[in-house]
Amino acid sequence: MKVSVITVSFNAVSCIERTIKSVISQRYNDFEYIIVDGQSNDGTIEIIQKYHAYISKWISEPDRGIYNAMNKAVRICSGEYCIFMNAGDMFVNPLVLKQVSLFLDDGFDVLTGCEISTKNGKIVDYVKPPQKATLKHFFVTSISHQASFIKRSLLLEYPYDEHLKLVSDWKFWLQTLVLDGKSYRSIDVDVCVFNHDGMTYAFSDIGNMERKEVLMSLLPKDVYEEYVKRYSGFWFAKKRRYYGKLQRILHIEELKNKLKIAKSYVDVLGFYGFIVVILKIFKSGGG
Repeated sequence: MKVSVITVSFNAVSCIERTIKSVISQRYNDFEYIIVDGQSNDGTIEIIQKYHAYISKWISEPDRGIYNAMNKAVRICSGEYCIFMNAGDMFVNPLVLKQVSLFLDDGFDVLTGCEISTKNGKIVDYVKPPQKATLKHFFVTSISHQASFIKRSLLLEYPYDEHLKLVSDWKFWLQTLVLDGKSYRSIDVDVCVFNHDGMTYAFSDIGNMERKEVLMSLLPKDVYEEYVKRYSGFWFAKKRRYYGKLQRILHIEELKNKLKIAKSYVDVLGFYGFIVVILKIFKSGGG
């Protein structure tokens, strides 16, 4: 079954090449690769041209934001399923499309696998898809777009809301999977490496405001008020937990590096010398 892999980019010279390489290395024959660029002027176009022989279609023209570009890509692609692998993100390995193809014939509207989240080159999270797409789930989080295979017909029926700046993909999930009951299946496949560098918008005031606007427009008043009552502080709390977790991960990496340095002395100094070096290193601020 044909899959359309879509990359949306704008001034992504520092990261688009790794995305392109991860796509064109896929060992699955029935897929096309579409790139929609927002008329970049930083060298992104030159990188795209470098791989033009492996790209099914690509355009570079002004757009009205990322969701406008995503809608545009859906209209020009031809696969039965689409997956967005935007600039900076990557497939986990060359076998992802082949693995996921085993599930496509089941006919679900959406198939979602697992996401490996990175920041500053380090893994900070491993995100598994929910077993069921419930309203409660979307009250507090979302589903990984880069790990999701979506029927093109569904994307045409529910185009991304281009008036929203940050949460149109979240609105898409809420409308299709929760409110309109489109079919969904979680799959145990590692699909993408999602790069969080520079991404603070997920917890921003604008994002929170847009979520509330979406919920207010789609949900009955009493359900919306329950959201405000129970979950209005969630995104701020999540921000604190996320950065606290990141801080702990970075601290652990620092300790690992110091242990590595200390271990390099073992052959020269012996066991007791090794202990002395460790004590000195951790006394200097590592422990």
